[in-house]
Formats: sequence, structure tokens, C-alpha cells
Amino acid sequence: MKNSFCKTAALGGSILIPILALLLFAAPASWGAPQQTPLETAQNVRIKVPPAGRWVHNYSLTANTARMITVPGWANYVNISPGVPGTTFWVNWTTPMTAVPSGDTTDGSGAVANSGVRYIGPIGDISPAPAVPPIQTFWVISATTQEISVECWR
Repeated sequence: MKNSFCKTAALGGSILIPILALLLFAAPASWGAPQQTPLETAQNVRIKVPPAGRWVHNYSLTANTARMITVPGWANYVNISPGVPGTTFWVNWTTPMTAVPSGDTTDGSGAVANSGVRYIGPIGDISPAPAVPPIQTFWVISATTQEISVECWR
């Protein structure tokens, strides 16, 4: 009896090892990998859900008059939202504006309509490109008088 059990165990062991190895090395990568929630997936592309009330300023825009806005140096994200849904405002992250955009701007200096959430923090220094410093000042303009909220967080 003892010999037959040892032979069966030895035979079973020699069959199980290749099967286990096959399962471990040939299994899809998703097996056993933790599944990401939508928030974790969003964080992997550098979008974060803002904490409530970290830094919020409200601004009144005068029709057809650009407004320069400066945010704290520690801010990595900014969300700009209109006070009245459906109204349009324009944001230029790099160039001062003198008028509401109209017509074509094809030199890369155009403004973004109703910008929403943006990453404004520093962009890494991946060689050979130099690091891009964070944005601390940007310009907003609207064709109508309206209110906007500017919310910042790290």
C-alpha cells in the first residue's frame, strides 16, 4: 500500500507541476490583477476629483474685456466654471487676449471655450525637452457680462 501511494503521489506531483506552471505563465495578465475603479483609472491619467472648497474665487467678467487671473503657486489643477450654465467664456493659458475670439487662429495661440478642469502644474523634465513651468496666470474673456468660479487644488 505504502509503495502504491508514493508512486501515485510522485506521478500526481509530476503532472501537477507543469499544469500549475502553465496556468501561472500562460494566464492572461488580468487574472489575479486588481481591477481599477473609474477613479483610479482617472488618477492614472493625472485627473483628480477636486476636494471641496480648497481654493475658490469668483470673478465678474465684463463683456468683451479680458480678465487676468492668477492662481496660487502650489496649485496643480484648476477648474473654471460659468455662474450660469450655457454661457460661453474663453480661456487663454499662455497669451493675453484683447477680444473675444472670432475667425481663425492658426498659430497655436488660440483660446479654449469653457475650459473646465485643466492640469496647470509643472510638466516633468524628460530629456531632451526642458521642464515646462507651472501656469500661474491666465486670461479669461466673454462676449457677455457674467460670473465665473475658479477652483484650484494640488
